Amino acid sequence: MPRGCPSPDVPSTTSSTRPDASVQIDTLHADLDERLAALRDDPAPVDRSRERVKDASTDGEAHYGISTGFGALAQKKVPHEELEILQRNLVFSHAVGVGDLVVPKALSRLILHLKIHALGFGYSGVSRTTFDRLLLFAERDLIPAIPSQGSVGAVGDLAPLAHLALPLLGEGQFWTEDGTDVRPAERCSTMPELPLRSWPASPSGASTCFWRATTACRSCGVRSLIA
Repeated sequence: MPRGCPSPDVPSTTSSTRPDASVQIDTLHADLDERLAALRDDPAPVDRSRERVKDASTDGEAHYGISTGFGALAQKKVPHEELEILQRNLVFSHAVGVGDLVVPKALSRLILHLKIHALGFGYSGVSRTTFDRLLLFAERDLIPAIPSQGSVGAVGDLAPLAHLALPLLGEGQFWTEDGTDVRPAERCSTMPELPLRSWPASPSGASTCFWRATTACRSCGVRSLIA
């Protein structure tokens, strides 16, 4: 049986030991801005978790989603030289959102910031290069365009997050500065560092589901969520 990736050696992230886990809805954007600034200064958990993934990819064992296929192909071990192709294809295969409308720029920005926030805890194995590019997206307000409809399987955020990741590979679209239109990521003159190599990809997170929950909580008067 393929083994899961070893848990990274990082501190507990329970709300009792990590005060910043509590996100106040009334100050959500300010809280996230503060969090992203802190991660620019100290992304150490990201680096530690990445080292664990590197070790898992070279130890000769089968680790699900790192050196194996996904789902029904969990037993299929993938040669090391094909891992980059595997991860790139994973993103493209999930970028299947549809619909004439896209998620509004403000909500797409929130999804991006929440994804950076989640990756910063050091449980994903995301590369420092990818993490830094996402921080750069946020800093330059380069907001990926996300279709408003579509998902994959039982997890509601796989398709939206795949579209969020497409510009990292030089694909997909960004919102224009004024938020009235979208443009192909390949034409973005302010991001000459793209595309990135894609291995290993980051596992999915709950960023998309979180902004939906935030919207619902605002309407119900709930003021705090744990993220």
